[in-house]
Amino acid sequence: MHSGFFVWLNQQPTGTASFMGTLAGSTLGFCALIAGALFNAHLNRRRDDRQRRQDRTALATALSAELQLIREILLDNCDTLRDPNQGDGFFVPSPAVQIMPKLIDRMGLLSAETIKAVTSAYLVIGQYRRELLTLGAAKLQNPDNDQLWLPVGHASNVIRMNTVKADFISVALKALEPYLDERGRGRIAPP
Repeated sequence: MHSGFFVWLNQQPTGTASFMGTLAGSTLGFCALIAGALFNAHLNRRRDDRQRRQDRTALATALSAELQLIREILLDNCDTLRDPNQGDGFFVPSPAVQIMPKLIDRMGLLSAETIKAVTSAYLVIGQYRRELLTLGAAKLQNPDNDQLWLPVGHASNVIRMNTVKADFISVALKALEPYLDERGRGRIAPP
């Protein structure tokens, strides 16, 4: 079959052979160009996916760290409030949310269920100070101190509030777990 093509090409005028050679070369060059562009697009997609996974892991790690700290503050406060030697009142630390507002624009990296759980936890945390003030908490005069003072009779209410808020935070932490890429935890789950 190939030999028949070369016999036919040999019988054609000189311009036809030149045209066929140019056509074959440009077709081969165009195919190589397309293959290179497709391979480059593939490499770019892999790089973008890797960057997105790293951003997702960083976001989940930061949110998880902040939520875990707030949860520990709430539960430690419960332990303190269970102590019968509190005098006439007690101080309640007001957990500060600092990381979440800075990362709100990246929340789209997480799944809808995770966003819902994390947002619910932060909304519950945001209500905490207001709820303490509703119970009758007093603000301290020192602007550097973020604690509130409550009469001892409200200890059981604060323990209940802290426990409920800690449960909301636990749900959010559980939702963030698949995104954490710690040693031994495996691959990062897609959103």
